[in-house]
Amino acid sequence: MAIAFVNSDRGENYGGGEDTFVSSSGFANTAGNAIVVGIRFQDNDTTKSVTGVTDTAGNTYARLGSAFRAASSEELDIWMALNIASHANNVVTATFSNGVAYRTVLPHQFSGFATTGTLYDTRITVEGTSGTLTTAAGLSTADNNELIFAIFTIAASGVTWTAGSVGGNAFTKRQEDSFTVAGCQTYVTSSALSSATASIQCSDGSTAKCMLVVAIKESAGGGGGGTPNPWNYYANQ
Repeated sequence: MAIAFVNSDRGENYGGGEDTFVSSSGFANTAGNAIVVGIRFQDNDTTKSVTGVTDTAGNTYARLGSAFRAASSEELDIWMALNIASHANNVVTATFSNGVAYRTVLPHQFSGFATTGTLYDTRITVEGTSGTLTTAAGLSTADNNELIFAIFTIAASGVTWTAGSVGGNAFTKRQEDSFTVAGCQTYVTSSALSSATASIQCSDGSTAKCMLVVAIKESAGGGGGGTPNPWNYYANQ
């Protein structure tokens, strides 16, 4: 069964007051689907981190990747829950190790994933200040039917994001927070990718930006991945 986008939700707090969580507003979920969550926070204390994701439906989430943008003290995370429970108004909450001032949570629901065993294939990050961010080559998939999920951010607000591409294929821009500080884009593969690049475009061409991209299998088997674990870009250079 092909992976397909169903719907998305968002929640953010950019009021400046620190807190240890951020929650979405609530969206309808169908039993057996999957939720992939993009999380962004900014704080000058680099020891802070996302410690977990929960929701009102009681689903279990695992981290697929994280990236830290040292120049602007921003962190991006991607978490996922499989075989989710049905819920008419599911609220997704990201929790932090300590209070953070600026935070966003962007959950996205997908159909077509296996109910167990899904792994990521590869993940890659890019950071910079130009209007177009493009990763180095290296994004690969083992299967034809995989979700390429990217979360991007800028250390500013009020910008316009335009979907980029992955391996020559157009991303679709999905949910953004209300200040356009962070957003997500997705692509479902129809053939395997080999050492592909991924990009995002922004109307701002001078402010610090970062994007984290993960290729997520429809089901277990083949390729790389393994048990999802925290991964920080700055620690793997």
